[in-house]
Amino acid sequence: MKYLVHKRMPPILAAMVLGVWGAGFWQAGAREEPDSTPILLRSGDDLDWARPDLDTSGWLHWRDWFAANPKYKGNLWLRREIVIPPARPGRSRAGLLVAVATSEIYLDGRLIYSNGKVGSSPETERAGYLVSFFAIPDDLEKRESHQLAVRFSNHHGRHPFQVLQLRFGPLNRLVHGSRLALLPIAMLSGFLVVGGYFLVLFVFSHREPAVLLFAVLCLCVGILFALEYLRMLSYRYPWHADRLLLINLVTAAISLLLPLFFIFRHQVSPRFWMLSWLLVPIGILIWGDSPDGISYGIFFGGLLATLAPLGRAVQRGRPHARLGLLGTATAFTSLIWSGMAFMESIFFYCFLFLIFLTLISISLQVQELRRRHSQARLNSARLEVELLKKHIQPHFMMNTLTAALEWMERDPAAGVRFIEALGEEMRTLMRISGRTLIPLAEEVELCRSLLRVLSFRTRGDYELVVDPDADLSVLVSPAVFHTLIENGLTHAPDQGPIRFQLTHRREGARDCFTFLAPGDTETGERMPDQRGTGTGTRYIEARLEEGFGSDWSFEAEPTPEGWITRIATGKPQKEPGKAMEPEFPFGSTKHT
Repeated sequence: MKYLVHKRMPPILAAMVLGVWGAGFWQAGAREEPDSTPILLRSGDDLDWARPDLDTSGWLHWRDWFAANPKYKGNLWLRREIVIPPARPGRSRAGLLVAVATSEIYLDGRLIYSNGKVGSSPETERAGYLVSFFAIPDDLEKRESHQLAVRFSNHHGRHPFQVLQLRFGPLNRLVHGSRLALLPIAMLSGFLVVGGYFLVLFVFSHREPAVLLFAVLCLCVGILFALEYLRMLSYRYPWHADRLLLINLVTAAISLLLPLFFIFRHQVSPRFWMLSWLLVPIGILIWGDSPDGISYGIFFGGLLATLAPLGRAVQRGRPHARLGLLGTATAFTSLIWSGMAFMESIFFYCFLFLIFLTLISISLQVQELRRRHSQARLNSARLEVELLKKHIQPHFMMNTLTAALEWMERDPAAGVRFIEALGEEMRTLMRISGRTLIPLAEEVELCRSLLRVLSFRTRGDYELVVDPDADLSVLVSPAVFHTLIENGLTHAPDQGPIRFQLTHRREGARDCFTFLAPGDTETGERMPDQRGTGTGTRYIEARLEEGFGSDWSFEAEPTPEGWITRIATGKPQKEPGKAMEPEFPFGSTKHT
């Protein structure tokens, strides 16, 4: 797998980038119609304008007409001389009209198709469909050159008049072009499934902001694809304004969610999100002269704002941040290169590539986490064995049994209490050794069992004093303070009672423990195994990492009273008593 990632991944990603650009530009180019003859427009309504021999000297070129009538609403005519490519034998020729208006189509002065009912007012007009396919009559198919005249009215429209497509040719070719337009929507279910999966994951398992953001982002991208290609299913043209408004709203949501997702994904400062709130309105102001221009400006601001946190993440060495940067840079480059064609189809391939790269990075992190999880399980098993082994090693048991025999001979009642204390310690060790986290009350019970056994063995006076304000239900790693007591005994004074002290306080989201082991620290020597490299230190650090991941701290220092050890822990990695599971590879809410 490492060979695949480090050796084969760069050429594979380069090929995918070229594939994204090629597929998008090819599909955009496949729908372009060469402007071989001028398209003429004229406002008003006169059925005489359908005549093939009409004098069009007073008509305007479509660019000039739209410049003079940017938000026209009413009646108008379109004229153009067209050449319809011949169809193969047995196949008919047809036309495709996509316009935000009701229409009547005349070919050589003959009405061949009506889409709705053209009228002079909202009362007399019956709104037509946005997309219309119509057949060429058989008697007109013998000629290739024709005079086209289209009569329009858009009294019901809440959107300015617009002709999106007007094409003629063999019917199978027109249908094939429509199928190409529907090609991206074939992947719609994939985005909805991925979004639904991560949404369920957030609700029932991993309540991380990045998980929720990724789920909503995938769902929004899927909704945007559905809205973009909804027009191919055809609806009456007054609904076109509502569809464009929804597209702009969903586009804005995506452009705001995308940088926010990568901010949480790679744990960078949320202040970068302010860039999207600044750049998106700027993009709208620059290109906001049409609904497509608004969406273009929103995407421009959103993608540009996303590059900033990703660049910061790459600079800080965040894992797999380069994959997100590559996907976003590919989309932004395509946006600049293709212009408004980006909104037609190229954005689909770019976002498909970006989501795919994100899933690749997640899968790579899952693999790494599983490897670490497997290693942690092995370490946990080894620590469990070491914890038990050091309490049942031969010299320990021989010394303990010898002390028990002496007590049985001198004071049978005390000998029985000695054996009961030893049994209680061993039972507690067996109960907690295989667990990752235990309540502080069980840890205190284990420590006091150890001290009772030592009191019998050495005839000393040992005690663990716990702060009465300590929360005994808080979760701790097993045998951590037990190990600190064992280490502290090697540095304890030879005479007098020995009192170990344990305090606990809550500071925000962290539990802070202070453990004092009495002893002479004036010599400046380090207490054995305190933040050194011995077995005790390795055991404590391994247990803390197993139970709290990287959210812990462990330090020790000498004081006049003895050695003080401070341990601070954050959110536990799992519930106590359950098998350890690998964490989900999304960033936490901690930002840098």
